[in-house]
Amino acid sequence: MISYEVKVGLTVRALRNFFGMSQTELASQCGVSRPTLSFLEKGATDRHANIDTLEKLIRYFSSLGVEIELGGDGLTYRCTESAILRATNKDDRS
Repeated sequence: MISYEVKVGLTVRALRNFFGMSQTELASQCGVSRPTLSFLEKGATDRHANIDTLEKLIRYFSSLGVEIELGGDGLTYRCTESAILRATNKDDRS
């Protein structure tokens, strides 16, 4: 079974790559440190992401059109049409 930390990390990495962002860019946009983001993406179980970091990431991805739901066993996300258009159009990336 995949741990919650690994699920969150894989989701963050997948969304970051989907939008064509580096860790540095995403960290800057969300107001978190790049090392924190790196540990999160690696699913480091020895360094749990705090709720503030997760909220910042969720708010940022929500602003790009990604609907994220946290549940007891992990999280799910759905990219809206606007998120897909943003990810595929370099002019709309920010």
